[in-house]
Amino acid sequence: MMGVSLSLALFLSGCSTARERDEPSNIVGNLRFKNAETQERLESSFRSGSLYREFQTELVADVIFADMDFRTQYSQTLKDRFFYADSAFQEMMAAERDSYENRFQFYLFLNSGINSKPVRLHKGNSAWKVLLKDDDGQLLAPQQVISIKADSTVFRYFEETFFGLDRWTEVYLVSFPKMDKARLIKKPGDHPIQLVLTGLAGTITTSWEDGKVFYAGRGE
Repeated sequence: MMGVSLSLALFLSGCSTARERDEPSNIVGNLRFKNAETQERLESSFRSGSLYREFQTELVADVIFADMDFRTQYSQTLKDRFFYADSAFQEMMAAERDSYENRFQFYLFLNSGINSKPVRLHKGNSAWKVLLKDDDGQLLAPQQVISIKADSTVFRYFEETFFGLDRWTEVYLVSFPKMDKARLIKKPGDHPIQLVLTGLAGTITTSWEDGKVFYAGRGE
């Protein structure tokens, strides 16, 4: 795990947005929900932010926190499409609950435009780094950054969810360590949870003000 020694001033720059609409709209940066039901279900878990330089968009980041609602919906879709037996579905859900209890996981959609270099966040020599400030105020480095390929099942699931995924969209699953506070009988902290994407070009910060939602056992 890489060391973290960045100033908390990182969190004062960048831009995050959370918009409320009744109909599908461009509420996730470059992406648009394909139906209002999905938009409503993901309303509390998504965030988006943009970085501008000289009045031009440098980078757009759309983020979905993989809460239990999202995990359940995705697993149910796989069950329906691939005709999984109930026992196989229950095994999937048990694995998802274990992952949820022990990791903060985010799907990160990055678009740097047709004239910019790819971010390649999963590479060690990337010009960008991703960090998490958790509900206890601790700054965390990722345990794992996985590049989601265009031919993968989860990417195709997102294609069914959104308009706007294109050849310039990079998708990543980013995981951070998470304390199982329910098992330890420990209350969530009072700090907002913030995902930070930072590089020499600038910083994008996306924030969830109520860190308690990251510990809610929804979908069980």
